[in-house]
Amino acid sequence: MGDSVESVQHSFIGISQSAFADENRKLLDVIDKIRDIGGDIGIPQLPRIVVIGNQSAGKSSLIEAIARINVPRDIGTCTRCPSEIRLRSSPHRWQCRISLRWEYDKDGDRYEDVNTEPFGKKFADPSKVEDMLRRAQLAILSPSREASDFLKGNVEKLATTTELYFSRNVICVEVSGPDLTDLTFVDLPGIISSVQSARQSNLIEMIKSMVREYITGTSIILVAITMRDDMDNQAAILEARRADPDGTRTIGVLTKPDTLQKGEDVQWLPVVQNLKNQLRLGYYVTKQPSPAEIKQGVTFDAARELEQTFFERMKPWSKLSKKTCERLGTSNLTSNLSLLLTDAIKKSIPDIAEKISANLGRTRKELVSLPNGQSTNPVGDMLNLCHQVYAALDAHTSGARGCVSLLRQNKATFHKFKLKVRGTAPMFVPWTAKEANMLVRNTPYTEPGFLLEGSNVEHGRKSMNLDDVRQRLEGEITRELPFSVPFSAKVSMMLLPVEDWPDLVKVCFEDAVLSVRKLCKDVLRQVFAQHEHRPIMALVQEIVDEKLLALQQKSREALDVILAIEEYPSTQNDHYFTEVRSKMIAHFHNDRIQLKRKAGDHGDTSEALDICVGHGKGGTLSDEEHQEEDQDGDDSDMRAREAPTGEQCQQVDSGGSDDDNDGIDDDDDDDDDDDDEGEGEDDEEEEDRITVPSKPVLVQASVQKHAAQTPAPQKHAVQHAALQKHKVRFASPQKPVSQNSDLQQPSSKKRRQDLPVPTQTMTQISASNKASAGPPEDLDAQMPSNLQKALAYLRRLPDLQNIQQEDLGKLLPEDPYSQEIVVMAETRAYFQIAYKRIIDNVPAVIDRMFIRPLAEAVYDALLAGLKLTTPEAAEVCSEYLREAPEIALKRETLQSAQKRLEAAKTELRSIGL
Repeated sequence: MGDSVESVQHSFIGISQSAFADENRKLLDVIDKIRDIGGDIGIPQLPRIVVIGNQSAGKSSLIEAIARINVPRDIGTCTRCPSEIRLRSSPHRWQCRISLRWEYDKDGDRYEDVNTEPFGKKFADPSKVEDMLRRAQLAILSPSREASDFLKGNVEKLATTTELYFSRNVICVEVSGPDLTDLTFVDLPGIISSVQSARQSNLIEMIKSMVREYITGTSIILVAITMRDDMDNQAAILEARRADPDGTRTIGVLTKPDTLQKGEDVQWLPVVQNLKNQLRLGYYVTKQPSPAEIKQGVTFDAARELEQTFFERMKPWSKLSKKTCERLGTSNLTSNLSLLLTDAIKKSIPDIAEKISANLGRTRKELVSLPNGQSTNPVGDMLNLCHQVYAALDAHTSGARGCVSLLRQNKATFHKFKLKVRGTAPMFVPWTAKEANMLVRNTPYTEPGFLLEGSNVEHGRKSMNLDDVRQRLEGEITRELPFSVPFSAKVSMMLLPVEDWPDLVKVCFEDAVLSVRKLCKDVLRQVFAQHEHRPIMALVQEIVDEKLLALQQKSREALDVILAIEEYPSTQNDHYFTEVRSKMIAHFHNDRIQLKRKAGDHGDTSEALDICVGHGKGGTLSDEEHQEEDQDGDDSDMRAREAPTGEQCQQVDSGGSDDDNDGIDDDDDDDDDDDDEGEGEDDEEEEDRITVPSKPVLVQASVQKHAAQTPAPQKHAVQHAALQKHKVRFASPQKPVSQNSDLQQPSSKKRRQDLPVPTQTMTQISASNKASAGPPEDLDAQMPSNLQKALAYLRRLPDLQNIQQEDLGKLLPEDPYSQEIVVMAETRAYFQIAYKRIIDNVPAVIDRMFIRPLAEAVYDALLAGLKLTTPEAAEVCSEYLREAPEIALKRETLQSAQKRLEAAKTELRSIGL
């Protein structure tokens, strides 16, 4: 067993003898140089070995054995800052260089850039290492002083001038020469449990905090564990377990085996054999020179020989297995550490290279995005920026390709405005409240088709029925004669929708302003992106905002003029007004005819008929009407006698001339006077039996069969004459209806041309006459044919060539609400005029006064506001483009990071990456 141990540890494993020496050296050099570059460059944690241990755990002796250098061993020296020791094998003579790596300021905040500062010159005398390390630590603890101040002078005196008790900045020790292993490790201050004074009370936690920072991540943790104390009582091993609970990257190094008393080795052997407190990397045992041997000046080579002799001769070490013996001695530990570190570097290098390349690309991109430095031609640069603003705004306001968002938004805004204005249209319904309750009920009123524009319009105005209109008109009448509607009443009706338009115009303009403001803000942000944090950005935004306010004010003034125009009805579009007025009159009359038909369909022959036609209850004539019939009875009788015969109807159908066959009667006032006395009494008795038909009277041109065979009964002629009294004259739709009161209420004494209606065409007789007249014909089935014949007959008359089916409603008895219907039609017709006018004028004003001048107005405002045409332009522009301090700092930081990353990438290229 002893021979096995002797064969394993017979010769010292030197640096030059390592099979991986060359490869290790290159990898370690690259990693160390990247570590020197330092700073926050976004690369993963670099592989390293971190040596930790409790104070007096033999850690310093272990470091000396591995690095073959003397370190300060007295308390309070090397324990106050970390040291990074880099060992390199070299065939040349031994030499050492010490540097100070400043990573933190005196307040403990990390610098953006890491600064590695040489401390003195290289030296070749190993005996100077300890003194230089003492002086280097004093310099680290005095960050406000020059490091060179500590190269000379008394060390004890210099120690009294330090500023800090502890520092995170690092002393870097680079040692090269024969008999060294290629290895880099960090020696951290020993973990302490007590301090010398209350002023150092925070030192305990500061050291633990630094230890935790170093051993997290992927670092290989080397824990110095003294065998003089129970393993579980040592803070270093507890910190290692906390950072590496699975024990995958921790190496335990047991120190001071020569201090074990008899029988104490029993508790440690299972640990050495990795049977207790197991670690994946296992445990090592080293034996360093005793204090007496150190005092005698034992050399490093002699110390390694003494260590080898100890393990070969002393029990229980000499009796261990060959595999366990490979874990004994500093040489075995050093060789294995080199292999572990090299393997960790090889695994991490690809990831490091990838992160460095990615961060370098990102840093370069951020630098490019920063504004340019101080301008050499500030006036030219400012003019160029202003022109870019003009070009962008001009493209959007003119709708250039790819720049149509503003105009599309405005189009949507104007369409919304159109619908809102259209929704203010007066909603007239051609019936009274009583009619609505009895016949209309829940049937909604719909506007005529010629007013619909294909859009769903929400009407915001309450509808007005005939009662509402009559009440409003009566409230305006003062000295006017009957049947004369005051023009002021019509004006008040026409201006009702206009009251809502100022608010709609305001909303429309505000929406357009919001779109323009957003456009200007986006354009300025894009053009002045590189100057966002400079004073010029705020000034330019202020200038543009002021110009927008000025344009808004001018536009509002123009819009106020447009609204003022609509404060009084006016139009030169007489033709359109007349056309819509005529159509609306016909539409309202036809709606009331349909209401009358509905009354007949439902059998409402009394009150419903009274509602639709305006007679007394039951459809019979009132007393006043009887009296009027007495006066005009001769007219009725005359017209009854002159009703067309079947032969006359046949002449119409056969194409007779207008002069011979029109059937128009010319009744003179004299005829009325002559017949009034003789037949008034008979007419009165006859009229008492007359009822109004519950369906519209259908005028037929001819009914040949009945006209030829059946003469018109006198009784029907009388009924016809009574109905003629309530008939209004038909007016051609091309001619506006006069507002003359005489035309609204034609006198029975005036000359008039009445259309004779064959008695056979009476569609329905009231219940009182059904027995004598016999059953009526089924004219509903004959409706299309009868209408065609009637229209053909009427079109032969001089003024009725253009009559249409919908115009027949005007031939019926005059509606008691004709006056209101005319006002409703004129009001609705004028709304069409004003509505179409304002939905064009408002968008036109906004476009002409606010949108189109925008680009040029903003450009002129920028030239004036930035004083680009004044003698002091160069001076003020230079100040405008002055780089903001925060941008300058960011540029400096990025440039520093770029420099470090490029240096790191260069180092990686040296190993083929």
